[in-house]
Amino acid sequence: MSLEDLVLEERTESGAEGPLNAPSSEQPQVIETLPIKVTLVLPLGTSTELLVHGHGTIQDVRQHVFESPECQSYTCFFFSYNGERVNEMMEVAELPGIETKTTEAVRDIPNLPAGTVVTTKEMSCTLHLVPDVYTEREVRIHLVRIREILTNYQSPTTAHAFDLGSSFLSNVSGDFEIFGEAGKQGPKNKEKKAGKKSGSPTGDDQDPFRDYNIDAPSTQSLESFVPKGFNPPPINCLNQFALSAWNPPPHYRRIAGDVMYIRIITLEGQTAHITCSGSGFFVNKSTDSYFDPTPRTTASGKPQFYSHTLPHLLSQFSKQFAANFESMMQITSCRHPYEFLLSSSAAYPWCVRKTSPEGEEPSPFPHTADPGLLMDIQLSAAETLDQFNARDWNEDLQSARELPRVTSQDRVLREQAIAKVHNDFVEAAVRGAVLVADRSLPALNPHESDTSQQIYLHNNIFFSHGWDGRAHFDQIGGPAAAHVAVSKDIDGIKALTNLDYDFNRDKPEDEIEDGGDDVTSVESGLFTVATAVVDFRGYRVVAQSIVPGILKKSQTSENASVVYGSVDGGKEISSDPAFHNMLEKVAPALRLSKHEVTDGNGAAHKLYSSVEVKGIVGDDRRKYLLDLYRMAPVDVDFLDELDREATAFPAYPHRMTLLRYELLDIFHEESMKAAIAKARGKWDAERQSKKEEEDESDAVDEAEEQRSLEAALNEAAINVRLEFNTDLFSDGVVPKKPNEQKAEGTDDAAETEKKTQEQTIRIVSRFLRQTTIPSVVVELMEVPSSTPMDGESLTKFLHQRGINMRYLGRLATTFNLLGTQGMRLYFRDLLVQEMIARAVKHILRELLRTTPAFLSAHCISHVFNCLFSKDSREVVAEIDSVHLEMLPEITVKSMVGVVETVALGPATCPVTGHSHGPTPDDHPDISAHVSESVISPTAYTSLTPASLRSKIAEEVRRRYRFDLNAPTILKRDANAAEGVDAEASNSQSKLEELFMKRQTPLLRSVCLKVGIQIQAKDYGFVSSSSDVTSEWSGPTFAPADILSIYPVVKHAEPKAWLGDEAHEHALLSLSHGQRAVGLELMTEAMGVYEQVRGLVHPETGRCYAQLAMLHFENNDRDTARVLQRKAVIVAERTNGVDDPDTLQQYMNLAYFEFVSGNEVLGLGYMRHALRYWELLCSEGKHPDTASADANIAAMLQKLKRFDLSTRFYERAARTNEELLGKDHALTAVSYESLTKSYLMRGDFRKALTAEKHAYQFYRDRLGEADPKTKEAALLLQTLTEQAVKDAKREKEDQARKKKIRGPNGNGNGATSNVEADPSISSKGHLPVEELLKFIGEPQPVKRSTGTRAPSSIKRK
Repeated sequence: MSLEDLVLEERTESGAEGPLNAPSSEQPQVIETLPIKVTLVLPLGTSTELLVHGHGTIQDVRQHVFESPECQSYTCFFFSYNGERVNEMMEVAELPGIETKTTEAVRDIPNLPAGTVVTTKEMSCTLHLVPDVYTEREVRIHLVRIREILTNYQSPTTAHAFDLGSSFLSNVSGDFEIFGEAGKQGPKNKEKKAGKKSGSPTGDDQDPFRDYNIDAPSTQSLESFVPKGFNPPPINCLNQFALSAWNPPPHYRRIAGDVMYIRIITLEGQTAHITCSGSGFFVNKSTDSYFDPTPRTTASGKPQFYSHTLPHLLSQFSKQFAANFESMMQITSCRHPYEFLLSSSAAYPWCVRKTSPEGEEPSPFPHTADPGLLMDIQLSAAETLDQFNARDWNEDLQSARELPRVTSQDRVLREQAIAKVHNDFVEAAVRGAVLVADRSLPALNPHESDTSQQIYLHNNIFFSHGWDGRAHFDQIGGPAAAHVAVSKDIDGIKALTNLDYDFNRDKPEDEIEDGGDDVTSVESGLFTVATAVVDFRGYRVVAQSIVPGILKKSQTSENASVVYGSVDGGKEISSDPAFHNMLEKVAPALRLSKHEVTDGNGAAHKLYSSVEVKGIVGDDRRKYLLDLYRMAPVDVDFLDELDREATAFPAYPHRMTLLRYELLDIFHEESMKAAIAKARGKWDAERQSKKEEEDESDAVDEAEEQRSLEAALNEAAINVRLEFNTDLFSDGVVPKKPNEQKAEGTDDAAETEKKTQEQTIRIVSRFLRQTTIPSVVVELMEVPSSTPMDGESLTKFLHQRGINMRYLGRLATTFNLLGTQGMRLYFRDLLVQEMIARAVKHILRELLRTTPAFLSAHCISHVFNCLFSKDSREVVAEIDSVHLEMLPEITVKSMVGVVETVALGPATCPVTGHSHGPTPDDHPDISAHVSESVISPTAYTSLTPASLRSKIAEEVRRRYRFDLNAPTILKRDANAAEGVDAEASNSQSKLEELFMKRQTPLLRSVCLKVGIQIQAKDYGFVSSSSDVTSEWSGPTFAPADILSIYPVVKHAEPKAWLGDEAHEHALLSLSHGQRAVGLELMTEAMGVYEQVRGLVHPETGRCYAQLAMLHFENNDRDTARVLQRKAVIVAERTNGVDDPDTLQQYMNLAYFEFVSGNEVLGLGYMRHALRYWELLCSEGKHPDTASADANIAAMLQKLKRFDLSTRFYERAARTNEELLGKDHALTAVSYESLTKSYLMRGDFRKALTAEKHAYQFYRDRLGEADPKTKEAALLLQTLTEQAVKDAKREKEDQARKKKIRGPNGNGNGATSNVEADPSISSKGHLPVEELLKFIGEPQPVKRSTGTRAPSSIKRK
């Protein structure tokens, strides 16, 4: 945050806060609070400055030290202020005697009256960084930090795959300085500052588009996916850096202060043993064969080499280390610190570069013999061992939730604590889940032959498989239903925790105790356990924190701890009154209705939640809710449709088809709108009737009427209650007692209530199919820019609107019926791509689950080869011969509990020639738990392109009720009925074309869903329109191209409630035109997100982007660029380097830089974004593609690159016309821009043709009298007259040449002056249509104007 970021607070005369635009009879007073300027004095005498917002703490200053390049070597220290140690939880503004400077000035501020008095408060202080005493843990932290610096933050021990949270911004920026104070960025090399302005064009060699071929089809090669020069190998500072063999220190040295010993070999070849002591580091007298840990001394007996930090010590000992380390720090200082900050939200890229193309540059992943890597593992293991089984995750999480939330600062600290515990838990859960998938953990119940029922305990986290181990889901889909249930459990936990209901708010203050042995406060709350679902190499593992006492109780009785709900599907049901009363408070917000269920003995119970939800009282007396997967009602209309289509499509995998919470919110909102509209109509009718009855002379109290109206509308909104019985339509959940009959005279109220509840669920389910889905189709038709670009954004798009992904087929069918012209084609193809990618995900997971880990890369590469190859190609599966030699037969314990001895290959081993392996008939019981297609651990070897496509088509039919082979999906235009029969007969070849059309996007989507990293190289993908398509059979993936498999995690991330509130109010203020208030609230939201979420988080990045746009609109370009760079880096590291949102942030930054004078830099960012944009769209055309082309064209036009600029304008106009049609405003605007581009080139004929399209649109849509039509007509008239002159001149030239040549063309004609033909005299007075006829241009066809377009259509 820079000094230009202002926090404006308008106060009344008494000092109370008020709205910035509130009217006042006196001169308004505004307090402008600048960030606190902190000067930090370092131990070696240097100093640095930083800015801290008003509520920043000393802890924030410590975080800055960790992030600042010049302070990275300091890890063990405290802060001193005025000679005294400072409490790090204290706010900087609370330091005693902090210097405050106040000035007053009169300014003109937007949205405030002129002459506003602004009081500026500027605070500053000086803090000293003081070295502290090292402990063993602090020494480990220091060594880890130094290793991070020396390896350029590329340590392989901290991630499950390559390039976690990578960012390309520094690499794309080249020599431009992107980190520094606002307004002071520029070239990194000082000598460049003497030349032209930074970022200005310096010739073709600096033009990012110099090698761009706009006519070539979009590239499908991944060779340039990773920019050249990304993550270069670090500068070598030491030959060796490792732990010494003299570790651990003996007892007599521990008492002398020795903590650890390390051994280094410098670049000069000197070997030194270093003692890590409580006071710092020094070179001792030890050698490899002699132990003497005392300091090496000078002739005078003083220590020779010592320092509190290791880099300073090594700089004294080795001159080459000092020089290389200084160079490395300079390189690091040029990188933005956000690029290497640790983040719990960092994303893995799906495509990375392991080796350099053709040896052009060093590999970014060199694997050399480095003892330092072993030290990294040892230090990390020691840190993990210290925390292993020492952290009670459940107690930490629930204690954080019970923190006070009275003041804003209390809420921030509480949310920060919850987020910290949750993130730490997810990180530990992922590590444990990988061990479970690798079979590296012993089970608590190894006697269970079915491994799906085995459970694990690791690091105080409970692990289990996402599998139906006890047949709870047999009636609704078995393993498939259990697979969905664990994911829905996360959604239920998120719904309950995001509610964040404070049960103490209804209690008197004297009943709320602060603590004590009775723990009164913890009894008044509902808690959920920390939960994460990890998908890794085909396995789904569920990780949960442990409820105190649950393991002990489960050993005595399975149901001993369950006091609410049931554990056996309703045979035994508990309904504890205390639990019931608590759920009664949150039930309205969770939309749960009280309903009656009957257990196996016929006893009735009243419940709010589903009978499958389990209420448990832990030994800590807290009340926990588990298994929250049935917190939403069933999509009953979908189940009814499955029953009706039982013969048309294969059986759906499960009946766990629940509605989404977003849909319930949308339906509730629509119900409230309808109720309010009805109440308003009733109130208006009553008011009119009352007016007719009263005398006209009676005075009308408008204030009273307004209060009456508000009361009526509020009452109508409150009376809208949406509650669901989530046990209805749940097959096999609530059993009925056999031969149970209804007694005579029994009241029918319960049955009536049940029918009402059923009707409510049916209404919402029908609302999804009949209202929500059609509204999405209409939205995409009316707002083309809302069309998602890739499968991941499509998933978010549909989920935000309450649509489950099982409706992908229904949406695709709808677009087929509407026709696939224009923009509808892109969305239809995207829907089909997503269905195919999800089908491949399910197939690949099954294959990986039964494939040995050492053959995972072989399995994936073979599936990819079959997926993208033609049926005519013979694809042979690879199996490493070394495994066949050592393990010709293996025993596989699959996750479904079936032990099978099978061959590692086909029926006959190609190496030994022996036959191995059983047939599927050897295990008839396997079909109860596993698909018949997945039997052998090398089942993938039998796949062919045709069989894989057949499996995909069958999976799509089964899960999405959609036929990939239907003629309607294969033809490009649904209105063209010709050739349908021919296409249906040749559907398989057409399906091949469908796979070829979106090869790279489909590959990307599968990799992201399964968690696969592949090598960045050219796999031979070709365009479907390429000349070599007929000869091309498919790409080639080798097992070596599959670099890694990483875990895909789903968890219920806690909300930052205070930040969300500030952000929502900021958007509301901006929508009302209160920009100053909106800027202040947005800045406040950013500060909260930074403290709670962290600096590198998607929500923080969203705030950066919105704040950047606000500052840019306020003409504060420097601050806008600083914030936008942060937004770009955060988007890259959390969403992915090629995510559509990341590309949009790059384009915004390009525009900011270009307008600020850095033209080449802005074009470079645009070129970078365009490269990934073309990969995402492949051969399709997205509506935003035209906008990107138009922006690039405008930039090139300003740089006088008129030819290339015109080509981009032409492509933008073609794209808009193809997707939106000629009768769309964006198409007209595109042609207007193209007209201007032609004019700059002096091509008046083409300019006239382009302007005709714009004029015709405005004339037909807005009418002849509209100013826009008149402006277009005037320009068209001018262009026409110019074209007439050109045509006249051409005809005169032709007549003169003809006269000279003579009638026979022999050149003997007269040479006198030729009189002008009267027919080609001045025609400027004629109408436009006559002029166009004269110059040979087609006349615009007049169309029926119909309804006039709104006058808000503006020209760019």
